[in-house]
Amino acid sequence: MILKSFRLRLALLSALLSGVALVGFGAFAWWVVYDIKLRQVEIDVISNAERESHRMVPADMWRNFGESVLPRLMGSRDPHQLLFLVEDASGEVIYRSPHWPANMDSSKFEWPTTAQPLEAERLERPGFMPPPPPDGMGLGRPPLHPDDIHVDRPPHPHDFLPREALDRNSGELHASQLARPRSVLQTLKIEDTKWEIGLATTQFLRVAIAFDLGAIDEDMQLISNGFIFSVPFALAFIGLGAWFVSGRALNPVRRLNQSIHQLTAQGLDHRIALAGEYGEFAELISGFNAMLERLEKSFKQASRFSADAAHELRTPLTILQGQIELAMTQVEAGSAMQTTLGTILDEVRRLSSISRKLLLLSQADAGRLRLQRVGVNLTAELEGLVEDARMMAVDLAISCEIAAEIYIEADEELLRQIFVNLISNALKYNIKNGWMKVSARQSNEWVYVHVSNASDSMPEESRDKLFERFYRVDSAHNRKIDGAGLGLSLAREIARAHGGELNLTNSDPTKVEFILSLPKF
Repeated sequence: MILKSFRLRLALLSALLSGVALVGFGAFAWWVVYDIKLRQVEIDVISNAERESHRMVPADMWRNFGESVLPRLMGSRDPHQLLFLVEDASGEVIYRSPHWPANMDSSKFEWPTTAQPLEAERLERPGFMPPPPPDGMGLGRPPLHPDDIHVDRPPHPHDFLPREALDRNSGELHASQLARPRSVLQTLKIEDTKWEIGLATTQFLRVAIAFDLGAIDEDMQLISNGFIFSVPFALAFIGLGAWFVSGRALNPVRRLNQSIHQLTAQGLDHRIALAGEYGEFAELISGFNAMLERLEKSFKQASRFSADAAHELRTPLTILQGQIELAMTQVEAGSAMQTTLGTILDEVRRLSSISRKLLLLSQADAGRLRLQRVGVNLTAELEGLVEDARMMAVDLAISCEIAAEIYIEADEELLRQIFVNLISNALKYNIKNGWMKVSARQSNEWVYVHVSNASDSMPEESRDKLFERFYRVDSAHNRKIDGAGLGLSLAREIARAHGGELNLTNSDPTKVEFILSLPKF
């Protein structure tokens, strides 16, 4: 039932759509960050491998670089996530990381082919040394500087070049010896570890730098965990925000709903203010106010017509009834004329009853039904009506269970009208040799009267329409059963005017039972 709330559905839908958007954005951001980290690793291993392939230094300098400098350059938190290998051109190991995996054979690496010598024209400048490739493709990480190398003597610029590339007499570079390094990337999986390897070669050295991609997976797992942890809080915040905003937005609808529930025949002149409302709601409220105006006008016209017609009919019908009664005394008793006049008199009395009921209904609709409240002995009133019913329907089994000393403050005449309508209907619409039962009980503040009778199975649609004006069950349209279909609707209006209610129970299809509830004061 709660899922039928538009406000709740709006909040849940907002949270759902936001969740989908967050998950989609998170997946895309995760992929972008992973790709950036992977590309950064690729750039780092290649650029560092190319730079180091230019150097020809003692083994202790390679060890210092591999164990302290390289992890700092690569931004690695764990030195075991990096592998460093230096070999000469023949494949003899010059330096290898102490934690180098035993099952990682460098001979299976896809080493690039030996580089070609540099152009002679680029080596004519005295003291030329080819600069290392820009690390990080211009992302800001500086290349290795000689100050990063700690040895017993200050580093010489020629430490960054193979000795064979220098002229033994002049110390100048030989174009026939020096060449750019060749480099490639290789991804290699050893057992459960995946390595990204940068391989660089020159005529004199082969350098391999490998990075454990599991480090990236660990970083991405931390990002994923943080995202998964924060998404529920974000969705809860979005849902609560949508609930609050939708509540504020639905205030005009809520006020409109309250006005509809409070709408009565006496409150048709009520209008909802338009000041400060949004355009869409202002249009809705304006249409509702216009509907109320039309309804009020139509209702007043219909109520005025019913009251005027009933009032205007009372005098001629009273005169007509008196004249017919006088004529009946002047004709021969038992004659055909007297029978005809008796039939006409019955119809006039029926019209008078309808006119009186219409007048009462029009007054009730307009909220002008005046109640002359007095103390009424309900027990005595009901017992008297039950005795009258027993004399009128001797073939019916009539019983009563009426509590003693039930007193109520009500309009005695109108209250009697309710009981007369209920009991007369129970007698008229009963079955042959049927039954009728009247019971009454009281509580501290309320009185409950039950009037039930045996009946054929009444259609469900008839039960729903019994209180409609001028409605009669199909079998009751026979003119032998007196009535105009106004008694139950009038009885309900009188009960409501007293602050009570009249209802039909649907517990048993083989009987008809009405429950009248009235306040004692």
